[in-house]
Amino acid sequence: MAWFSPISQIKIIVPQRRKELLSRPRLLALLDDLLDFKLIIIAAPAGYGKTSLMIDYATSYDWPVTWLALDPLDQNLTRFLTYFISAIQQRFPNFGIRSNAMMQSLNEDELDIDSLVTTITNDIFENITEHFILVLDDYHLVNQGKEIDEFLSSFLQKVGENFHLVVNSRTLLTLPDLPLLVARSQVGGLSLEELVFQPEEIKKLFEKNNNIEISMEEAEDYARQSEGWITGLLLTAQVGNKGIGDQSKISRTSGIGLYEYLAQQVLDQQNAEIQRFLLWSSLLEEFNPDMCQQIIGRALNVDCNWQSLMEDIVFNNLFVVRIGDEGSWLRYHHLFRDFLQHRMETLYPDETSKILRRLAEYYTSSQDWERVLILYSKLGEIDTIIGLIESIGSSFIAKGKIKRLENWFSAIPEEKICSNPKLLSIKASIEVNKGDLPGGLELLNTVIDLQEKTDVDKTLMAENLVRRSTTLRMLGKYPESLTDAQHALELCSAMKKPIPVKAEAMRAIGINHYQQGNLDDALAWVKKSLELYHRLNSQEDCARVLVELGAIHETRGNFAEAEDAYHQSLQFWKQIGDSIWQSTLYNNLGVLQHAKGDFENSFVNLEKAMDYAKMSGNRRMEGYSLASIGDLYRNLDAYHESLEAYSDAMKIAQNIEDQYLVLYLRLAETRIKILQKQFKQANTLLDLAFNQAKRSKSPLETEQCKVEKAILSYYFGDFSAASTQLLAAREFFENVGQTDTLLTINLYLALVLAKSKQGKESAEIFQEIVKNLSQSSSNTQALSVCFDLRNDLKMISGQAGIADLLEVILDQNANYQKKIQNVRRKIRKHASVVPFAEPKLIIRGFGKPEVYLNNKLLSTSDWMTQTSRDLFFLFLSNPEGMTKEEVGVILWPDSSMEELKRRFKNAIYRMRRAIGSNAVVFNDNYYRFNNALDFDYDVLSFEQYIAQAENEKDPQRAAQSLEAAVELYKGPFLADVDATWFGVERQRYFETYMNALNKLYAYFMAQKNMEKALQFNKLIIHNDPSNEDAFCNAMSIYYSMGNTAAIIRVYEQCKQQLAREYGLEPSENTTRYFQSLVQPKS
Repeated sequence: MAWFSPISQIKIIVPQRRKELLSRPRLLALLDDLLDFKLIIIAAPAGYGKTSLMIDYATSYDWPVTWLALDPLDQNLTRFLTYFISAIQQRFPNFGIRSNAMMQSLNEDELDIDSLVTTITNDIFENITEHFILVLDDYHLVNQGKEIDEFLSSFLQKVGENFHLVVNSRTLLTLPDLPLLVARSQVGGLSLEELVFQPEEIKKLFEKNNNIEISMEEAEDYARQSEGWITGLLLTAQVGNKGIGDQSKISRTSGIGLYEYLAQQVLDQQNAEIQRFLLWSSLLEEFNPDMCQQIIGRALNVDCNWQSLMEDIVFNNLFVVRIGDEGSWLRYHHLFRDFLQHRMETLYPDETSKILRRLAEYYTSSQDWERVLILYSKLGEIDTIIGLIESIGSSFIAKGKIKRLENWFSAIPEEKICSNPKLLSIKASIEVNKGDLPGGLELLNTVIDLQEKTDVDKTLMAENLVRRSTTLRMLGKYPESLTDAQHALELCSAMKKPIPVKAEAMRAIGINHYQQGNLDDALAWVKKSLELYHRLNSQEDCARVLVELGAIHETRGNFAEAEDAYHQSLQFWKQIGDSIWQSTLYNNLGVLQHAKGDFENSFVNLEKAMDYAKMSGNRRMEGYSLASIGDLYRNLDAYHESLEAYSDAMKIAQNIEDQYLVLYLRLAETRIKILQKQFKQANTLLDLAFNQAKRSKSPLETEQCKVEKAILSYYFGDFSAASTQLLAAREFFENVGQTDTLLTINLYLALVLAKSKQGKESAEIFQEIVKNLSQSSSNTQALSVCFDLRNDLKMISGQAGIADLLEVILDQNANYQKKIQNVRRKIRKHASVVPFAEPKLIIRGFGKPEVYLNNKLLSTSDWMTQTSRDLFFLFLSNPEGMTKEEVGVILWPDSSMEELKRRFKNAIYRMRRAIGSNAVVFNDNYYRFNNALDFDYDVLSFEQYIAQAENEKDPQRAAQSLEAAVELYKGPFLADVDATWFGVERQRYFETYMNALNKLYAYFMAQKNMEKALQFNKLIIHNDPSNEDAFCNAMSIYYSMGNTAAIIRVYEQCKQQLAREYGLEPSENTTRYFQSLVQPKS
């Protein structure tokens, strides 16, 4: 008799809901939708909340839920069926009499699955008249039993529609007829993708169970750390840092520690071969079969079927993720990996060392030095690390890997560093690149003292002298810096063969002259350095020197030569991925583009410079990039934002003691304070700058200070002193060839002469300025200075002899103002380093139309009538302008001329009263929206992004523009306006939006970025729910992800949508395509 007695009641009752269980409405709603299916599969690794979800559902919804908690003993079919029947009978007592009777009548070896299925399904049909759920919890514990799979497969095909089976499993199901069930739309499910905890759920969990309020940012951080694995998050001690408690408290909350949990629930459940493979492969971080053989096979002298082992851990859902385009590489969830590594190191230290050493050799062959040094640090092989740093340290510094190199130094005892000149020199370079110039100088002094006391080669001494020369120059000690560079050159000159350090000494001399304003000498020395590096065939060094060559050409006003040098250099640094030099080049290109008037590209490159500077930890370049951003903002008439950038730059400059940058910033801030008429602050800043220039003994810096002093004299009304000072400064800057400063001097000198009634002399200078303004390639500085002084120029615009010239200049000012307002609007959206203040006027045309004035939403009462608001949007939609009569045809088609005049007059009055009198201007009988205003309009931005995408040749940048456009589309154009004239525009924008979505879908599919492609495909379906092609595309994406449950959901959504909207079924093509995805391949 096939009967087991007694029955354990604990196995067949719904587990009690624990008070700490967090309800997850998102998943409950998904699960509720899935209960239209007969079979619901919830498959994910241990600890993702599968059981908790079903307990939550059972206690939250009115559905009758029956339960069977499985264990390994239930692999016996007779035992399984006995509990299967008892679980249902527990909730429905009338059921089971016939089924149990049949079970008692059969011997265990006589069980006939077909007969049993028929008996049990008939028993359900006759005795259970409502829909109900049976949960098979931990099905993976019986998944090896083929008879159980056969029973369930047959049972699900014959049982009535009121039965719903939920299978919770850590592994995938292997039911024989699963594809058939899928094809019949009888299978749904939830996978790891849905079960991972979202930041909102983590936040609620901490509030509920730990009485701790965490921010969304912290919750997002925890979600990233745990990858949504909630058990890992609860068990790991990392969360203790936020006050949740130490490891013991967390263990009490969960009842077990993280590693104990993983050992008991995961590792110990595997056979010995899989356990060994998990432990070995965890040391590799990520791996494929070939890497396993090369590392583990050779290190331990073992030969395994690595491909088969990898397939086994994927099938068993052992916290493993496929990576790479073809998914042939694997990695573990980081918490599981850490557990495996800890266990491997604890239980098998010798094997661990062998694998890690072999892994270090593997990465050495590919010159992956970062990983190599990490591995040797882990192995504690200090001498090997020292040898590697000596060999590759300078290369790492050149490539911007300062932080990592500094970390490796921390593994070396201090006494070994202090006794090794090479290590000391590299450490000094690290300190200099970090911005600690005094610390770097002190180390270099120590190194050079050590070398002078010992008989070392002259090459090494010259290298350290050049490094010290660079540090001294940054500290503003130009004479000492030049002495060191010249000393290094003398040491090299005695050598027969040309060596790199000789070229570097020439470069150091050239930069020293450049920063002191000796441009001719600077150009000559830098060219010598470049020529020698070319002879030495050193591409990297040539790329470095090209940066200085470009800067010298730029200062001399030779923009074409400067840009060519910068681009040559940038191309090299991009190829080798050097972040330090890319930050320098992007800054220099940004400054050059600023000088040429290409403000938008200047802004893009300066922000890139900041990104690369932060990435490489290069504080010095952060300071210089911020200063450049400040200069750009100043020329965009954004003084407040400019001063903010200068202030941030000054903090860095003073921290790293870069005196050249400190002086530059003081003079830049002085100029803005003068233009803001804050003369007392300007005078204080200028005094500081003068004192610093005297200490540096730089003639250039002193003369720069004198220019600002002359400008202050002009504003104080001391025209005689201003004239004398400006004439002296002009002579100096003519000699050194600094054209930008000369422009400023000449404009102020012309103003001084005009106000001193020296009209003839003033006219001569203004004539030169007008000539300069006509040179579009180099007139940006002239335009900027003229714009700064627009009010001063207007005051003298009526003077005889210069009136015509000033009219030309003031017209140029008006055009310049329009240009910079347009640029401000464009870059405001993207400014991240130093954000722009919000525009005064913000207009939203997509979705519900809204207008904000000074951050206040204009209400209906502000507009007085909707017509006045519609009139405003009518002008916005017709930038070329409209006559009163054209407006009347649209808004008041039936009005007489008299009525039109009255209605138009009232509407435009109310509109201007709401948004300002200058919002719409009248010129040549046309009314136009005033584009010179500081405003932001989402529709205009949308069109600009679409145009950028169409004109962009680079697919990635085109996609970025399309994404920005799509983000702006919040709904139909002017959604609450019924007027017919908006209809055509509304449809045009919608079609443009849909076209952008389709292009983005196609782009991300081509990039094999399935998640992004799916994101945009969902938007296509949302906006065009009858688009069967979009539904098929979604199914195709889910197929590539291996998510059968999602394929079924999409197909069901398509069916429901077509039935609801049109009373139709999906087309034959759609249905055939769906079936081809869910049916097994023959």
